[in-house]
Amino acid sequence: MAAAHILKREGFAHTTTNRIAEKAGVSVGSLYQYFPNKEALIAALRERHNDWYDECVRAEMERSRGLPFREGVRRAMERIVAINAIDPALHGALTTGEPIFNREVQRAGITVLQEFLVDHVQQLGLRDPELTCFILVRAVEAVIHGTLRDAPERLRHPDFADEVTELFVRYVDRS
Repeated sequence: MAAAHILKREGFAHTTTNRIAEKAGVSVGSLYQYFPNKEALIAALRERHNDWYDECVRAEMERSRGLPFREGVRRAMERIVAINAIDPALHGALTTGEPIFNREVQRAGITVLQEFLVDHVQQLGLRDPELTCFILVRAVEAVIHGTLRDAPERLRHPDFADEVTELFVRYVDRS
């Protein structure tokens, strides 16, 4: 938690192994036994955070399967927004900036979304569900991560999840 605290308050550039060790109350040598440098430590923190985030989103998408399309999307968006609102500074620090981009996490998000859309593909009349998922994942990420960066308080606005749901549903529902 020391690394997360420093990272979210001061950013990647000002996060050092010495400061993390000091905040954690351990020697820097002990820290180096587990992590060769700050990049490895932040990568481990990011991986743990991404695993937790992915599991939360996957679980919500699974709970949403079988629901009518709009209701399923609304529940999933509400959960995704709520997860991002838990600690916007930490989530933002771990999902934006350097060295962040994680293609595996993005592919996992696309897969979860594809599984959800496949349940509704006939109803929606999608020509290319894979391309649709590719675009949707990026659109939702852009909205949520842009909000994290520019106005994190909006994540708690009562209509925020409704608006993201509308973005999602209106893009996908071509009828």
